[in-house]
Amino acid sequence: MPGYRVVLAVARGKDLLKALDRAEVDLVLVSVAEGEPAGLSTLAIVRDNWPGIGLIALADSPEVPLTALAYCAGAKGVLDLLDTEPDALRAAVVEVGAGHFHLNAVMDRMMRARGSQRPAKGSDAPVTLTECETTILCWMGDDSILTERGIAEKVQRKASTVHTHIKHIYAKLGAHSWREALRRAVQYGLLPG
Repeated sequence: MPGYRVVLAVARGKDLLKALDRAEVDLVLVSVAEGEPAGLSTLAIVRDNWPGIGLIALADSPEVPLTALAYCAGAKGVLDLLDTEPDALRAAVVEVGAGHFHLNAVMDRMMRARGSQRPAKGSDAPVTLTECETTILCWMGDDSILTERGIAEKVQRKASTVHTHIKHIYAKLGAHSWREALRRAVQYGLLPG
């Protein structure tokens, strides 16, 4: 790709973290997989320790909630690991390399939906959730996870942090319970029905 060169290739996140201390890197592509926290952890560590590096997640399943988790962990772009054409990869690298977000189709739909919806109380302000709130909302909709602690384990945050995000979600959606928040999220197009 013109203007870019591969300076290192590693198979494991901990090898990448060691290499980042020695190499000058502008952009990192990290593989993330459903049910495997290593890739998401690597994204978060790079985000926290090397904030100038652009991150692109290559997801084995670029659907919600993995896509939202990758963005929450610090990815500026998420691509389908198995089905990304070279031109799409090139476009993502150029956008993220320039400091912009590259939204995949899943996140683009979510962002458009959430930006155009109105809160339940009839306010003129659109419903806007942060990326982390969106991620947590996605996990709230997962029937296998029924507690804040369960979500905290999935998003690799403290339970108290997840609790705070859920309180913000309730306030933004005008909801008073987990179930009501999910119902309103579906109503506003933030979650699939």
